[in-house]
Amino acid sequence: MRQNLLETYSRQLKVAEAYVAKNFDKTVSANTKLTTAVLLDNTNRWMTEAFSTTATARADMGDWKKFCLNLTNIAVPSLIANDLVIVHPMTSYSGSVAYLKYVSKTDKGGVVKGQEFNSVFGLGEMSPAREKFTSQVIVEEVGSNGELLLHPVKNGRFVNPEDESKHDAKVKRDGKDVYLDVIGEGEEAHLDVAAGEKVAYIAAEFQMEQVPAIDIPTIGPKLEHIALVAEPRRIAVRYDQITAFQAKTDYGFSLDKQIAEQACGELAYEIDTEIVAMLAEGAGKALPELTWSKVLPVGVSKFEHYNGFLEVIEKARAIIYKRTQKFHPNYMVISSDVLPVLRFVNGFTAVKNAKMNGPYKVGELDGLSIYVSPILKDGEFFFGLNGSDMMSSAGVYAPYMAIVPTQLLGTPDGGLAQGFSTWYAKALLNTNLLVAGKIIGGEPFEGTTYGVING
Repeated sequence: MRQNLLETYSRQLKVAEAYVAKNFDKTVSANTKLTTAVLLDNTNRWMTEAFSTTATARADMGDWKKFCLNLTNIAVPSLIANDLVIVHPMTSYSGSVAYLKYVSKTDKGGVVKGQEFNSVFGLGEMSPAREKFTSQVIVEEVGSNGELLLHPVKNGRFVNPEDESKHDAKVKRDGKDVYLDVIGEGEEAHLDVAAGEKVAYIAAEFQMEQVPAIDIPTIGPKLEHIALVAEPRRIAVRYDQITAFQAKTDYGFSLDKQIAEQACGELAYEIDTEIVAMLAEGAGKALPELTWSKVLPVGVSKFEHYNGFLEVIEKARAIIYKRTQKFHPNYMVISSDVLPVLRFVNGFTAVKNAKMNGPYKVGELDGLSIYVSPILKDGEFFFGLNGSDMMSSAGVYAPYMAIVPTQLLGTPDGGLAQGFSTWYAKALLNTNLLVAGKIIGGEPFEGTTYGVING
């Protein structure tokens, strides 16, 4: 089906590719092509149904449908949402994202049943207990009364593999190994250790050398879903017949199409802004280690100091990698006053003739795509990852209908009105792929104030 859609709308997709290459200096990804094709098909089917009755049919239906499909063809590939989150087109107003994660199916030491080992979102924490999960060694915390919290100590002697001395348990104290024996029997058995100490020991019930092996630690899959429900955004346009006539005869353009483009531009602007706001919320507050001051240290030039902002970028990479053990960020979204700092950073390359419509791409830096968004407050920025699929992206934008119009209606006083709407869902997938920072010290652009000039 997907291949058929790509073939059906191949001509429109070529137009989209040419438009994006000319205005944004980038190529259209395979996923964006597929998204555009699905939305073109959704819009085509919707308009055919909506304008099929005599009451709603319009004389220039063929041209009008073509125009509306062209709006979709241009608007969808132009969204920066395509670069910040994975785009998942929906053929129905509701859907879901299904994914597998692998969890422990058994308790073993400090590892409990259901603990995540691996998923598309990350590898999970490599704790001392997990490090020994597949071995005979058990690593476990103990409670304040010396009892093991997660795995009962049973009677019997345990062999320490390092010196082969017979002891029940081993703890680390002051950097040295201390060997202990179980006190008591059965349910009363406990170890004379301090609360919170890590206990490492060999347990007979986890022997895996002889057949049959018993109590082998086990992992297994767990299927989970993220629900997606498309919600509408609507906008109406109103104008009068006289203005439309003057535009056509005096200036040579069709006002209904011009105003439709303005309405679609507003919807696109809001989509991009809403996606950035969702990601910024997911990134949370600026971390102290990613807070950087513009104030110049004594004896250091502005160039040297601002170029030191690279350390913040490397720290952000390290934070996301430590969280997931498999990912680095590939984009950075900044407020406009952060851009002057990046201009001093070695390796920053600005986009030539950047096309601005609200959020826009401003450049590249060491593998990071840099975007400016007016929704971020002064000094704010965040890092994120958008991979090749829904499981390696911080969020998802799931459009159902790109741009769909209502019938143009006239009123007795010569007024004309029409509505436009877009339907889409959005969701955060993995906040571990997002991290926020902030630049402090001094006013933006050396104390410049901003204002709107009227007239």
